[in-house]
Amino acid sequence: MKMLMKPIQVYALWREDGTILPLAFCLTREEEKQKIAVSAVKSLREERLAGHKTLYFDCVAVSNQRQWPVCLRYDIAEHRWYLHKA
Repeated sequence: MKMLMKPIQVYALWREDGTILPLAFCLTREEEKQKIAVSAVKSLREERLAGHKTLYFDCVAVSNQRQWPVCLRYDIAEHRWYLHKA
């Protein structure tokens, strides 16, 4: 996987217990926005970076019948999502 740290739009579900489940994210490729589904979340870890709590979701992305691993990062303090690795 290659480190990207690209800001992205994420469709996510917040459960009643407060956990977050990413469902899909959008990427802009060749001037066109593409919605990519998240088929599974393999692991979730929490780290502190520069004093900010950050969640890392190791996921399986699916688009056009193709699957590949991605890491989505959510900065809790800034309420921002990033495509961390793909």
